Order: sequence, then structure tokens, then C-alpha cells
Amino acid sequence: MVAAFINYRKLKANGIGIFLFSLPIICMVEWGSNVFHLLRINNSPLWAYNYVVHPTELLCYSYVYYHYFKETAIRKRVLILAVLTAILMIIDACFLQATSSLQTYAYIFMCCVFVYFAYLYFNTIIYANTDKKLRQSAYFWISIGCLLFFSAEAPLFAFYEYFNYQYIHMHKGFPSLFSNTFMILSNIVNYILYTCLTIAFFCRTK
Repeated sequence: MVAAFINYRKLKANGIGIFLFSLPIICMVEWGSNVFHLLRINNSPLWAYNYVVHPTELLCYSYVYYHYFKETAIRKRVLILAVLTAILMIIDACFLQATSSLQTYAYIFMCCVFVYFAYLYFNTIIYANTDKKLRQSAYFWISIGCLLFFSAEAPLFAFYEYFNYQYIHMHKGFPSLFSNTFMILSNIVNYILYTCLTIAFFCRTK
């Protein structure tokens, strides 16, 4: 987040200034809920992830990729998938999973959508005749982080939902081994994502 503010002008020039809006919101929720134990309902911060963090991520990454792609057909795909994800979030919140639980159905779908956006980016640069150095491209590092992070988050949260059903809904204790492993792996992929974003914020080109 600090890197984003330091390189404010570069981010605006590269079309990724929206991170200056999304990162403070996400960081405030994560720090407030996990470090200071705030933003809790019934001693759970999951509502903040369902209704603040995940919608903010959807808005941010959808905007970033919509801004990057110039082809009308690809832009339509990005827009349609973003709208479908938003609709699924509403359905999940209203009819499928409770406010106090992590709404994994919509989140897993959103992870798959973001992985697809990253695929579209790499597919575009592979077939584009360009002399641009990818290591100096902000979108390259954003897409690397997006691909690694969300492709790991999707199976992690699928397993989370499975164990959540098996152990909590079946009136058993949630296994501490899985809980600890889940948190460790989730933190690792978070570090990878934010490392890639930090590199992207220091890049000079799109």
C-alpha cells in the first residue's frame, strides 16, 4: 500500500490508480479484523470479507483488466463476467450461505474469473508483436500475482467449504491441523500477491 502511494503518478499513468482506492479498504479490514479484532459480528469478521473485501477486489481487478484490453470482444467478456460475479455474490448472500459464514461459492467463482482475466492477458501478449520488456510492465506483475494468488485460493477455499460442512455442520470440532495449514498457505499466497503488486507499482510501463 505504501508503494502505491509513493508511485501515485505512475499508477495513474499506467491505468492502475484504482489500487489507491482498493488497497486501503482491504488493508483496513484485514488489520482491523485480524490484528485489532474489530469489525466483528458474533465474534466473526467474515461479514466484512463477504461485503467489503470481495466486492472491492471484484471492482478493482475487473476495472484494471477492462482498462487494459482494447479489443471490444474481450472487454465485453470482462464486463459480463464481472456482472455475473456480482449477481452470484448477491444470490450467495441472500439465499445460499449465511452472513456469519464465509460465502465461498461466490468467492471461488470470482477466483476462477480472475484467473481467466490473467489468462487473457498472457494470451494477448504471447500473440502480440511487441518489444516491451515484460519485467518492466506493471500489468505483467499484476497478472502474475493474480494468477498465482487466485489459482491457489480457489482450491484452498473449496477444501475449506468441504471441511466446514463435514466438521461444523456435522457437529464435530473443526480440525486444528487443517485450520492451521489453511492459514499458513493463505498467508503465503497473500505475500506472493502483494510482492507482485509492489513490483508492479514501481514499474514504468503498462
